[in-house]
Amino acid sequence: MKRLVELIAAAVDVPLCLDSGDPAVLAAGLAAAPGKPLVNSVSGEEKKLAAVCRWSKNAARLSSA
Repeated sequence: MKRLVELIAAAVDVPLCLDSGDPAVLAAGLAAAPGKPLVNSVSGEEKKLAAVCRWSKNAARLSSA
């Protein structure tokens, strides 16, 4: 995800929208994305949702929305 986000961000001048069912992949994408990327979807599965909630506390530090 990191490399893909870097390639796309270099080619466009718009906010990126990230989507993955894996919270670790979303976190990597958010860390690599410039500006304020959007997270398109988050699974409602309790285990995955808990992981997203843990790293979303760092969203302000990562400049995400």
